[in-house]
Amino acid sequence: MLELIMVLSAVLGKYSDLAVVSALLVVNAVLSFMQERRAAGVVEALRKRLQVSARVLRDSNWQVIPARELVPGDIVAAAREAAAR
Repeated sequence: MLELIMVLSAVLGKYSDLAVVSALLVVNAVLSFMQERRAAGVVEALRKRLQVSARVLRDSNWQVIPARELVPGDIVAAAREAAAR
């Protein structure tokens, strides 16, 4: 929408309007980029925090590993979590 206003301002010779709308468009683009980058960081932090882990016996050692790394032959320790009400 702002691009259309810029074109119309240029065609009609209203260069002050063109400058104001161009500045608004640039500010909007910069703010959107910053917000998108921050949101991507938050999503990555949530992804790490919500990672499911498993306690397994592998090579005679108990280890805590991400659940996606489980392989056949791993012995998984089952722990009882707090009962849901």
